[in-house]
Amino acid sequence: MCSLFAVYSAMKLMTALVDVALNVSVTLDHVQRQYDSERSKAKGKQASDRLENLLEKRKEVFGHKVDFHWCHCKD
Repeated sequence: MCSLFAVYSAMKLMTALVDVALNVSVTLDHVQRQYDSERSKAKGKQASDRLENLLEKRKEVFGHKVDFHWCHCKD
């Protein structure tokens, strides 16, 4: 019975880690698209504070993405 619980717990943990990693990846993609969209605007219409905020958010999210690299199994 304990081994079944251990397997179930490990599966739940891995599923949660995959969910978090997916959310981080989707957020990074979303922020990158917003940043690219803002940069493509004419210079007079760009919001420099928004560009700075998006750049900071991208760095923050990318840092979280890097944190998940330990999750990958290596044979």
